[in-house]
Amino acid sequence: MRSLLICLLLLTVCFPAKQTPPTGIVQTMTEDESGPVQAQVEIAGLTRQTSPAGLVALEIRREKYLANITAPGHAPMVREVDLTNVSQVSLHVFIPRLSIVQFQDPLSSQTIKLPGNAAVTIPDSLFQEAVLEPVQVEFKLLKDNEIIRGMPGSFRGTSKAGQVTAIESFGAFYMRFTSAGKTLRFAPGKKITVTMPALGQRDRIAQWTLIKETGLWKEEGLAIRRADGLYDVELGHLSWVNLDQAITEFATVWVSAKDSQGRPPGRPWAQGVNYKGYSVGTFTQDAFCLEVKAGSEALIYGQNGSVCYRGITVGTPAEQTTCKDPRNSPLIVLEQAPCNNIPAPTIPVFDSTPIERRITGPGLSEAELRKKYGRLEIIRLRDGQIFRGGIVQKGGQVSIQTSDESFTIPISAVEDVAFLPED
Repeated sequence: MRSLLICLLLLTVCFPAKQTPPTGIVQTMTEDESGPVQAQVEIAGLTRQTSPAGLVALEIRREKYLANITAPGHAPMVREVDLTNVSQVSLHVFIPRLSIVQFQDPLSSQTIKLPGNAAVTIPDSLFQEAVLEPVQVEFKLLKDNEIIRGMPGSFRGTSKAGQVTAIESFGAFYMRFTSAGKTLRFAPGKKITVTMPALGQRDRIAQWTLIKETGLWKEEGLAIRRADGLYDVELGHLSWVNLDQAITEFATVWVSAKDSQGRPPGRPWAQGVNYKGYSVGTFTQDAFCLEVKAGSEALIYGQNGSVCYRGITVGTPAEQTTCKDPRNSPLIVLEQAPCNNIPAPTIPVFDSTPIERRITGPGLSEAELRKKYGRLEIIRLRDGQIFRGGIVQKGGQVSIQTSDESFTIPISAVEDVAFLPED
């Protein structure tokens, strides 16, 4: 018996139990111009569909990812997700709805008018495929206030010199050609010209294309301003296209904030007020460093899971600095505020079983809770608290059972709720 215990001890020392990597929650809400929309969210090979209220929660390892969000009739979106310093991330994704313009005789050169004072000119025999049926142009132009809200990826791109730089946008669009439900490809050597409006009056604006595998934009050409003030963009392939210029004059701002548990605000970000761009904070020991456009105005705010921080508009320093040398940079302290930007959806009713038979008290593991309720959910309250467990609605009351406690609250206290995927 003693020798058996020694063997077991040696096995434990030499072959320790495999550690489960820490996981985090990505809470995603998807919406278009009309409100919440059902979409597919894919992160690290894990795909889930949002509810009719546009909500879903994914539990994944705490690393950096790209989230791909798609919905029929909408432009595909790419968003960065960073769980390295936090356990929860809220991803609020605007998915622009596509306008559809149909045209005949796809073998002939022609100019097709598009929404938003845009147009596309196509050459003869543009497509690789033998197209007999009418062709649709699916198109979305981002301009003015939609640029920040609807831009995929990040406001960073790789210049022709191979440098990754922050960029500011003057306008962007997504386009694809389809026929009989299939996306069409350009024949070798064929190009189209898209005519579009853009902010400002520059003679030339750098043209960038989204690389969805990296979330970065790639500089590829120039948009040329015409006599009527519109811009011509020549393209040999289709993706998201962005008219940008690289931000070369940076200033730095320090950002500090902590919630009631002493946690920092995830990764705060700055959104340009008088320029169309944004940047994300870099964490140091005590605060975050943000690189913003020098001599401008930026709105700075943050979020950590269900805890939000009130945005502050600041004038950025005129002195050029970077986070590698952030001398004389001002410190911005963010204040915690309610998260009121996400509407509360209808909580699903599991069945008519009385609450007292479903909620029996704490002490169940999450596996037992999942078995009992059929699924686990993550629920966020309007006061910022967040819970994982089984949920039952009866009338105007919601009963919640977690691994540690059970309680009942009025439905008006709920901010949002989403399903947790199985492991």
